[in-house]
This record gives sequence, C-alpha cells and structure tokens, in this order.
Amino acid sequence: MCDCPQYCSMQVVILGGVFTKSLRLEEFNHVVTTAIGNFTTMLTDTWCATIKAQNSLDLANLTHG
Repeated sequence: MCDCPQYCSMQVVILGGVFTKSLRLEEFNHVVTTAIGNFTTMLTDTWCATIKAQNSLDLANLTHG
C-alpha cells in the first residue's frame, strides 16, 4: 500500500483500482490502455455533453445589448 493518499486516489480514478500484485509489462500496458480508453469515453459521453449543454443554455440566455 502506498503512503500518499493523493497518489492512491489518482491511481484508483485513472486505473480503476489499486494494484495488489506485481504485473507483467504486457498486463500493465493493457490495464493502462483500457483505463485511458474508458476515461476518453467518459469525457466524450459525459463531460463534453455537459459542457455543450451549458454553453447552449448560456448562449440562449444572452440578451443583445
């Protein structure tokens, strides 16, 4: 277990869990590639959609001065 809570927290968010055993390089690369793909999907599906919706709402509420 690591001593730094920020690092452990980041590791859980990015990689989806804390490693409890040693991994072969190929396994680690697969875990990282999968995590990056999942994170990219989350950004595209959730975060970008939220930003676009908020921008549309903000633009709709603009008044011409």
